[in-house]
Amino acid sequence: MLENNILSHNNCTNQKIELIDNAIDFIYNRLDEWKLYLYKEEQMQPCSENENNLTSKLVKFLTTYNKVEHNYYFNSEEPQKGQCKIDIACYGIDRKTILVIEAKRLPTPSKKREMEYVTGFENKNGGIQRFKLGIHGENYNISAIIGYVQNKDYKYFYEQINKWILELVKSGKDSTVKWSNDDCIKITVAEDNDKAHYKSNNTRISLENIELHHLFINLCI
Repeated sequence: MLENNILSHNNCTNQKIELIDNAIDFIYNRLDEWKLYLYKEEQMQPCSENENNLTSKLVKFLTTYNKVEHNYYFNSEEPQKGQCKIDIACYGIDRKTILVIEAKRLPTPSKKREMEYVTGFENKNGGIQRFKLGIHGENYNISAIIGYVQNKDYKYFYEQINKWILELVKSGKDSTVKWSNDDCIKITVAEDNDKAHYKSNNTRISLENIELHHLFINLCI
């Protein structure tokens, strides 16, 4: 049933690609407004909130904008491969999923999981790792990861994520997937005061490469 509601980018038209790019911009452009909403309207301290609460609030916030613009629909906990679920799914007006989005806290609350934006090793719960394995975004060539930056700032984690990837390339200690220098975040789309938009092009097992958009938002004032 899920397959009927999936837009495959193997046959994606330029118009659909533009729709996806616009959806990513739609989300990115509202991240700082969402941050202010959390502080002022929700009376939250997003620097210490868990991932599920933050994602739930983000989906509700983006859905509120949809009532005005009617371009996109959002849902959380969308089923993916096997028993896994993606944090956020974005639909077009035809109700077909056009974009799947994973969300990760930066840093993770546990030192043992500090590389989870990149990989979870044998647990296979890493952000980039799941896309490379096809656990997330199997039917897509474009997807996104939102980084909830709760300490330091996005520039620090931009560098740190690339260091982790290069460490995996050198050590080979992640046996679940092959890492290469090409997996690093290399393209800067935008950098603002509290948020940034980067891109990477990541290889996958038995699938075409996937273009990952990395949307970082500094949540601490």
